[in-house]
Amino acid sequence: MCKLTPKKYNEYKEDMEELYSLFEKHNSNSSFRVTCLGIYNSGKSSLLNALSESYDNSYFKVADIRETKEIKAIDIDGFCYVDTPGLNATESDDKTTYEAAKESDINLFVHNINTGDFNQPEREFLEPCALNWGDNERFLQSTIFVLSRQDEVDDEERQIQIVKEKIQEQIKSIFGATTQPYIISVSAKTYCRGKEKGSSQLIEKSNIPELQELILSMKEEIAKIRGQRIEKKHRTICEKIERRIQALQKERQKIIKEKETMQRKMDEHIRLINETLQTFNERNFADVYQMYNWIFRN
Repeated sequence: MCKLTPKKYNEYKEDMEELYSLFEKHNSNSSFRVTCLGIYNSGKSSLLNALSESYDNSYFKVADIRETKEIKAIDIDGFCYVDTPGLNATESDDKTTYEAAKESDINLFVHNINTGDFNQPEREFLEPCALNWGDNERFLQSTIFVLSRQDEVDDEERQIQIVKEKIQEQIKSIFGATTQPYIISVSAKTYCRGKEKGSSQLIEKSNIPELQELILSMKEEIAKIRGQRIEKKHRTICEKIERRIQALQKERQKIIKEKETMQRKMDEHIRLINETLQTFNERNFADVYQMYNWIFRN
């Protein structure tokens, strides 16, 4: 008998639930996910507050201590802005951040420009991305490297250019891709101050509007990438389910053959038993008949 064990049942159930979730996501008008990645105190939360027009930092809490310890998200104007735990705090945080990045449509890798080029924790996060992402070109096409706190840099224009060039070389070294990375320097602090004072000059100087335009310009291309990702995942799940079905059918055929073989053996045993009984009965009757004749007829 072909038995669907609890383990096999759970496997099928998980596959079907994943497939259903994928259809639901594909058919829904869900927001585009913009996820901030970066080490602790790189300016992730401040940047997200600026992008979400939260000038009092009420959406994403800002502090000089490790504030973000879990995924935080808010939906605004068709975008879901996501803050992640700072890198290099714990192994669990790095894994959470990596998974959030994989599910994101647009990643903002936030780097404090005052620290120069990428430091070791940042490289240690990006290098596994290059090894495990599956498509380095796609990672770069959906990632903006944001150099934060440009207002704190001395000799701003020159220093920003130096850091940009160094980071560009690091990205090329890590990912080995031909795609030109998106790199932009911003100041969330200057932007919020400009908004509060109604100063278009400060707002423009912050480069936040330029970043917003870049995100919007990426949206159409990202939509294609999202569709391709969903299609690929759908195909993978369906292939996995098909393999499970084929394995179950194979097991079923095996059991049917075993059952047929057992049936033939049983039929043969029954035939032999019947023949034996018949032979025994015939032989016993002949012996009794012979004895009867010898006793009564002699």
